[in-house]
Amino acid sequence: FRTSIIILLVLLILDPVIEKKGIVKKSLPWHIYVDKSLSIKYHKQPSSAAYKKGIENFFSKLQDKKIKFKTFSFGSVLDSLENISDLDLNANSTNLGLIFDEISSDYKKNLGGVIIFTDGQINQGPPMQEFYSLGDKIPIYVIGIGDTTPMRDVFIRSVDSPPLSVKGKNVNIDVVISSIGNINERVNVNLFDEKNKLIGSKLI
Repeated sequence: FRTSIIILLVLLILDPVIEKKGIVKKSLPWHIYVDKSLSIKYHKQPSSAAYKKGIENFFSKLQDKKIKFKTFSFGSVLDSLENISDLDLNANSTNLGLIFDEISSDYKKNLGGVIIFTDGQINQGPPMQEFYSLGDKIPIYVIGIGDTTPMRDVFIRSVDSPPLSVKGKNVNIDVVISSIGNINERVNVNLFDEKNKLIGSKLI
């Protein structure tokens, strides 16, 4: 008893600090972004149906492994995606900047990783480097969709407009557009203003 009291007094005098360390594992959700741009339809492989089916099978494998994830569709805007079969491939552009803006603003510290399905065609928005720095720790995987051969290049050859115009009246402007690639195939031409805002789109 006396020994116990002496040991207790010595401990009180030394004022020891007891630390307990441990490891806590937390399962973070993943975010999956699916491209819904119109250009997906123009690839010979995969077809639109195969594109959706392949992604659906991928989702099933993640669910079998009990991996938490949220799905989004993106094109000109970013939307939540509940059912891949309901995905409409009708967006006029592929704005990858929307994804990186979302990551940087809301989910930077609460994600296990990001997976992006895209063909990378008809890109819109500033370069990715402006949204996402190399110092961030979230892994990002980009899965390319479509043919390995790049799609045709489209460029403006000439623009003819009248030297004078009157405010409030229509003006006819003739634009000659040339392309490099396969003929007799459709291509989507988009028109943007100086602020990179989409102001027109047409199939030719």
